[in-house]
Amino acid sequence: MMFAKRAELLLKLKKPCACIADCNAALKINPDSGKAYRVRGKAHRLLGHWEQAHQDLAESQKLDFDDDTAELQKLVDSKYKKIAERKNQERLRSEQRKEKERRRRKEEAQRAYEEAKKQPSPGAGYGGFPGGGFPGGFPGMPGGMPGGMPGMPGIDSSMLSGIMSDPELMQAFSDPKMAAAMQDIMSNPGNIAKYQNDPDVMNLINKVMGAFSKFGGGMPGGMPGGMPGGFGAAGGGSGSAGASAGPTVEEVPEATNVDEVD
Repeated sequence: MMFAKRAELLLKLKKPCACIADCNAALKINPDSGKAYRVRGKAHRLLGHWEQAHQDLAESQKLDFDDDTAELQKLVDSKYKKIAERKNQERLRSEQRKEKERRRRKEEAQRAYEEAKKQPSPGAGYGGFPGGGFPGGFPGMPGGMPGGMPGMPGIDSSMLSGIMSDPELMQAFSDPKMAAAMQDIMSNPGNIAKYQNDPDVMNLINKVMGAFSKFGGGMPGGMPGGMPGGFGAAGGGSGSAGASAGPTVEEVPEATNVDEVD
């Protein structure tokens, strides 16, 4: 009781901090001292500590109700409610800012994802041969046909889809030898002369040209002068010009008279 009485005197002397110190000492001795809570609440009110004043006065009224304190409590409660409302509004604004920032980041991530889906992955597009070549999915041809195959523009996706749907062609491309030969020829059409005596490679070229003829009217302007050895006609796209270009094998006339033979 001594600390509580001294705290009350200090409050009258307008020394709220010393008053609060004595009230704390009194409450350590007797935690149920309503007078100590009441005096400390009044001291907090003088300091403008409205939240602490609200708590102490409410506790003092529960332990020891006082009519005079009830009027003071109304004033403190009105201040406390305004402070609580302001803090609540600040909390809501902070949450709204965080939610807005979260949505903004989510939208940016979604836009980046959509743009990434629209971007063709390296080596994945048909690209009309130049710049893209055959897609990397051709078995046995790592990385696809070489990018920018010279002289092979204008190949659309329907042509390539048709070629890739042909099981015989796909099986041939899975052979490393055939894949290397086609890669060599596509990088330089003139290299076809190296394979004229290889029936397997020439047969594959015939099949490829036949596929182009079926889906798009022949090899698209890529093999200058057509394929040697008459393969330009098989492609259907080079015509007579294709037959006249490239190395050809001169035909040997058959002997018509037995007497001419020694």
